Amino acid sequence: TKGYDMAYRFVERVLEDQIDLGEMTTRIDNYKSLLLEYTQAEKRPLPCYRVISEEGPGHNKTFNVSVTIDDVEYGHGSGKSKKQAEQFAAEMAYRELKKEKADS
Repeated sequence: TKGYDMAYRFVERVLEDQIDLGEMTTRIDNYKSLLLEYTQAEKRPLPCYRVISEEGPGHNKTFNVSVTIDDVEYGHGSGKSKKQAEQFAAEMAYRELKKEKADS
């Protein structure tokens, strides 16, 4: 059991040095869900994502996406996948909506 305890303490120490668990638990990385929840809570129409353009060869495309709410564009994003571009667009839209609410 001594070997196990030493190994456990070693792994625990390395993880604590390399990973900030507090930051991981508070990091937002799904802005599409956050934007959807926000629009529902505010009783607004649901976000609508649209691919504006695709650039580059098939194996290395860049997608440009916009997100609208009630036909108003609130964000746009670019990424190597549609999902990534949608996340960036949703983040921009979420921040814009929060700013609008704070300013009103």
